[in-house]
Amino acid sequence: MQYDEKKGFELNGSRYDLSTYWGRFAHFLNVIDPSTQFASHKEIEDAQKLLTDYQQGRVIPQSRFPEGTDKGSIQLNNPTAQIVPDETLWRAKKLRDATLHPDTGKEIPRPFRMSAFVPMNVPICAGILFSSASYAPLLWQWVNQTYNVTVNYSNRNASGEQLSNGRIFAAYVGAVATCCGLVLGLSKFQRRPGFLGIFVPYLCVASASAVNVMIIRSEEARKGIHVRSEPEPTGRLISIDDGSQEKKIDEVSEDVRKISGYEGTSKVAGKHAVAQVTISRIFLSLPVMGIPPTFVWGLRKLNVGNNSIAMKLSQLVIISFSLAIGLPLSIALFPQVAPISAQKLEPQFQNLVDPVTKKKIEWFYYNK
Repeated sequence: MQYDEKKGFELNGSRYDLSTYWGRFAHFLNVIDPSTQFASHKEIEDAQKLLTDYQQGRVIPQSRFPEGTDKGSIQLNNPTAQIVPDETLWRAKKLRDATLHPDTGKEIPRPFRMSAFVPMNVPICAGILFSSASYAPLLWQWVNQTYNVTVNYSNRNASGEQLSNGRIFAAYVGAVATCCGLVLGLSKFQRRPGFLGIFVPYLCVASASAVNVMIIRSEEARKGIHVRSEPEPTGRLISIDDGSQEKKIDEVSEDVRKISGYEGTSKVAGKHAVAQVTISRIFLSLPVMGIPPTFVWGLRKLNVGNNSIAMKLSQLVIISFSLAIGLPLSIALFPQVAPISAQKLEPQFQNLVDPVTKKKIEWFYYNK
């Protein structure tokens, strides 16, 4: 989990080693910081503008100029560029990553950002624990799965074909109905004595969450998502969705040096993305399925009342802790921008040659 505080700013990089699991864990723990929820719309716009200025050469990180270096001694593409502290740029990137959708660039509604996931789940868990009415379990599971649908949809891969309102509603009804039915179907086991009876409610919620994400993001596997031959394009990408490599190059009128690779839509990558997110949701549920039931079982062994306020408050605290730990642990399982071998993709992505280097393209990348 090596943290490089002095690392020079990189727009698509991190101060943590993203090639390792614990590096990604630390990175995502930083990105889902709930304090980003308090950033105003203007602060988010300013952060995005600063990063855009950096991309276009109007802003240069301070690290490019070691202490004592004369700015005039370095040849700049833009002599009027503003020098900005790297820390300011890193903070802007954190805010962008926490609040804006990576595909659309639009602001994600506050309640549905990953930084809001744990705080938003606390009142939902409280409702499940403290409600005593006969209809309460189904009501709160509907609330829980509705929230999961909105989170899954708001953080989906939005690079492919956009869903109509009708299909969004159909996916919502299907996800909520399936998940609530699953919860009701398994709830009969909750009355069993011992650890199994304690464990089953958590298993219900975990299973429902995995089904939820598979349904709401199923279109990504059916229609495909955007893939590109570079993690972050450095120039123009040639689309291969409607023609061969040779045809697309012939159609390019600009300098070939401005072309940096290829892009297209892949159903195979879509299936990979949905599978990875589903696995992450299952992994997220493991701390919730393991820690709270064990805690409750231990309290029962100590003859602490099952319906006591103290016990339910204790459960709420331990569930919140489990979610807070489980979220970055689960997100870190796979990189945000995931690589996939060209040979695993559809035939049109295989045997492509870089138009500049003339080397065979071995890897493509997609937003998880």
